[in-house]
Amino acid sequence: MGFPNPLGPTSATARPSRSTALACRTHSPRTSSNDETTAERQINRLRRVRKERDNAKVSALLEQLVKVAKDPSANIMPVTIDLVREGASMGDIVEKLKKLWGTYRENPVY
Repeated sequence: MGFPNPLGPTSATARPSRSTALACRTHSPRTSSNDETTAERQINRLRRVRKERDNAKVSALLEQLVKVAKDPSANIMPVTIDLVREGASMGDIVEKLKKLWGTYRENPVY
């Protein structure tokens, strides 16, 4: 008997459970990747959320996010969660952090 593979099961032993296999066969996503209305629906939803949210509160929380993000020992998750609960989009949050931290660019190694 050999040692177990530290990287997990091999392709010969990797088998989904019966319930996983059934779920994969029976699950039908609400929209497919070919659905041309997906982008339009998402944009309309974002516009509605931005219209209905408390923009003053979101702005204050975004400023708090920047303040917390400047401290390397601080945890940005609590304010990020508050932002999401108040209706801030991922784009709102990322743009604020991008201004502070910039964008990571990986240098390819050949």
